[in-house]
Amino acid sequence: LLNDFSDHHNDWLWESDHDGRITYASRGLAAGLGLSPDAIIGRRLDDLVHATGDAPGWHEMQSAILRRKPIDSATVELPLAQGNTWWQIAARPMFAGSGEFLGYRGVAHDVTAERRTTQRLLAEKEAAERSSATKSQFLAVMSHELRTPLNAIVGFAELLGSAQAEYLTSEARADHLRTIRDSSQHLQNLINDI
Repeated sequence: LLNDFSDHHNDWLWESDHDGRITYASRGLAAGLGLSPDAIIGRRLDDLVHATGDAPGWHEMQSAILRRKPIDSATVELPLAQGNTWWQIAARPMFAGSGEFLGYRGVAHDVTAERRTTQRLLAEKEAAERSSATKSQFLAVMSHELRTPLNAIVGFAELLGSAQAEYLTSEARADHLRTIRDSSQHLQNLINDI
């Protein structure tokens, strides 16, 4: 019945004794490890996958096991021979009527594809944020660069068109017109560069 259930479900079933040795492993779990169910029985999961305590997720899971606490959807990295995979594991401790700890019973499933998709989406999001920041910085610089010559053009044009213009010497007018012309050319070059 358990094999029929696990063969038609995404979750893999497992059970361990008080020492953490696997006493039951569904065919799906064995296939996920690349082993036969018989090769798993009597061995510890961390030994099967050569996991170290510093591998992502293992420390939290081992901490729950040592305290005989439930494992609530721990996501662990499994360094398998065919490459690293990620599993999500959930389990409950089993106790005898006398309170003696018997082991764990739980489920696991491979979340490698979902994790890779999440990592790809995060990388794309970071790239989009960098691109947006670069665009914002470019627009801020361009805004400043365009305003500088435009302010000179507007300011000197207003001065030459005002009543005070009649008091300007011809040299001052020529200088102001040169400034307007130079600023206009600078603005035109900026626009062409953009």
